[in-house]
Amino acid sequence: TCAVLAWKRRSMALVLVVAAFAFQFVPWIRIERATFAYHYLTAVIFAMIAVAYLTDELLRRPAWRDLAIGYLALVVVVGVLIFPLGSALPMPDWYINAARALPPWNFGFQFPDPPQGTREELLTLGTAKVLLGLLLAVAAGFFAVTGRSWWERWGSRRGVRPRHMPEGG
Repeated sequence: TCAVLAWKRRSMALVLVVAAFAFQFVPWIRIERATFAYHYLTAVIFAMIAVAYLTDELLRRPAWRDLAIGYLALVVVVGVLIFPLGSALPMPDWYINAARALPPWNFGFQFPDPPQGTREELLTLGTAKVLLGLLLAVAAGFFAVTGRSWWERWGSRRGVRPRHMPEGG
């Protein structure tokens, strides 16, 4: 989709994103030896930029705004649920067992036996830390949805139009 928009709009920025993704991803397609997730991490950066651009496009179209906001909410929820697994935080047994129950996750090489016992002493997330994290997450989501209009109003008060935000989007 980003490639189609780059072609239609003759946007060099979008062409750069699409080309950079292709140059990072395509060489790994035909590799016959084992490839791992870290081989694709350089391409993921450009994929994230493309998804952010497309989400911004949807947010600016009233008919698609609800879908984009729902997508952003889903991203936040999934990110919060997946973060402990990716960061190796000590988690209670029920969480690890629930993650092991998901079909695409194979933790057999890491956790051959489910962990046993209590881990309350390891879970020292204070209420203040949790509330601060939630507050920052809500503030980031709010800014993601409304930040562009704030930026445009701030620029119009100064009489300056930022170069990277052309008139009409």
